[in-house]
Order: sequence, then structure tokens, then C-alpha cells
Amino acid sequence: MNVTELFRRLSYEKLGNLALAANGTGTIVDDQKPKIIAHANAGLLRLYSKFLLKESDLLLQQKEHITNYHFQTKFALNGEVCPSVVKYIFDKPSEKFTGDLIKVLGVVDSTGTGHTLNDIDDINSYFTPQPNILQIPRPVEGRMINVIYQARHPVLTYDDMDACIELPVVLEEALLSWITYAVYSAMNGQENLTKGQEQLAMFENVCEEVIERDMVNSSSSNTGCKFKDRGFV
Repeated sequence: MNVTELFRRLSYEKLGNLALAANGTGTIVDDQKPKIIAHANAGLLRLYSKFLLKESDLLLQQKEHITNYHFQTKFALNGEVCPSVVKYIFDKPSEKFTGDLIKVLGVVDSTGTGHTLNDIDDINSYFTPQPNILQIPRPVEGRMINVIYQARHPVLTYDDMDACIELPVVLEEALLSWITYAVYSAMNGQENLTKGQEQLAMFENVCEEVIERDMVNSSSSNTGCKFKDRGFV
């Protein structure tokens, strides 16, 4: 499904009686497209947080004086230019770190050895005091580690109608329901509020069914060659 198809389905199925959906003619009126895309991005973030739909990774170089590593683009080699900021995320121009991290899933060093997370009884454990921070109690200057993480969906924009929405078919109804919930919840009147709550319930029901039937699988990036590709092995 791409953005064009998303607008078409919303207009035909969920929002057909509203002016913003061109009264069910298969599109969204131009001045409402940014709002719908904003709701879509919020819904995708919620789904990508609820389900492990995308797994990615990055290389991080430890610094002796840094124990808390923040997964923000300004700390990436190919991120924004910040002269006073120490760069410790080793991305490439063709594979820039976009700040799409939701949650750290694991850490592996160049020997293939994994490190435990949040285990206070393990002297070698790393910690995640916040979802976007990796805490290394005893960093070793220059040591490279591979951080595997749960990633979010790329941010959609209303002017890219061909952008692919990377979502399992079984969760498309959930996304449509979330957007519809957001639209009606922003409108005045008890009737609109009730419609919004109905769509929120539909969103939750679809998610619960998918969980119960184990209907989605995560997509993983190939992390095995990362160190070699970047010249650290």
C-alpha cells in the first residue's frame, strides 16, 4: 500500500461521509493531506512500537569518557555538522542513521559475543536507562560494538504519493482505524467522539487478533557483515 492507496481507502471506506475525504470519491482534499499524513505517522509509530516489524542495527565506537550513548542523528558521522559534538555512531553516507530507533534489542562486539542488557548481577551488562540511550558502565576507548534495535517506519510526507507504507496486510485495517479515530476525535460533538472511540476499539481489536494468531514476523537487517564492511575486522 502506498500513500495514494491509503487516501483512496480512507475516502472509500472510513471517511466517505466527510468533506475532507471528498465525500467518498477516492481521495483526500489537498489542504487536509498534511493532517492525515500526521495521523498516519502517529499510527505507524504506535504499530511499530507494539509489534517488532523492523529490526535494524548500527555501529557504535566507545569513548573512554562517555558512559551514556544517545541515539540521535547529531552523534552520527554523517549527521548534522556539530563541531562541539563527539561522533560515536559510525554510519555511511549511503546508509545514514536517521534516528529511527525505538528500542535497543541487543549488543554484539566484533568477536560475535553478545552482551546482556539491564542485568545488575552481570558485571559486563549494558543498560538502557531510556529507550534511546545505551549506558556502558566501563567503556573502552575505540572499541566497536554493533547495536541491534527495533526500528520505526520511515516518516511519510504528504507530497510523496508513491511512498510505500511498509506494513503487513493484516495490520492495514488497524492503521486505517487509527487515522479515522484521530480524525473524529478532533471534531466537535458527542456523535463524533463516539465514532472515534469505536475506531480506537477496532484498532485494538485488530492488534489483539494479530497477536493471538501470531500473524506478523519482523524484518531484520543483515548485521553479520557490519564490522567487515566498515573495516573493523
